[in-house]
Amino acid sequence: MRVLSYLGSLDPRLPRPVWILNLGGLANAVGNGLAFPFLVIYLHNVRGFSLGQAGIGLTAYSVGAILGTLLGGELTHRIGPRATIVGTMTASALVVGSVPWLGRPGLFWYLVGAITVATLLAWARGRSPAGRRRHR
Repeated sequence: MRVLSYLGSLDPRLPRPVWILNLGGLANAVGNGLAFPFLVIYLHNVRGFSLGQAGIGLTAYSVGAILGTLLGGELTHRIGPRATIVGTMTASALVVGSVPWLGRPGLFWYLVGAITVATLLAWARGRSPAGRRRHR
C-alpha cells in the first residue's frame, strides 16, 4: 500500500494530450515486445536464418530505433516537421520495398542494413518532436 501511495504522489499533473501520447508509446512498446519473439520464429523457421542471425536482425532494429530518434529530432529542427515526415516516409517505402529481395540467408547483411535504415527512418518520422516546438 505504501508503494501505491508513493506512486500516486509522483503525478506531475501533465496535460491530457501528453498522457495520451505516452500511453500510445507504451502500447507501441508492448506491441513490439509481443511481436519480436514471432519475428525470430519467422526468420528461423520460414526464411532459413540461424537464430544468431535473427538476433542480429533484432539488434539492427534496435540500433535503427535509437539512431532514428536522434535523427528525427535533428531533422525536424533543421528542415521542419513536414519535410522530415515526407522525406522519411518516401525513403522508408523504398527501403522496405527492397526487403523481399533481400530475405535470403546469402543476402543477410544487406537485409540487416535495410532493417536498420527502415527503422531509423520510421523512428525519425514517428519520434520527431514536431508538436513540441515550431520550426523557424
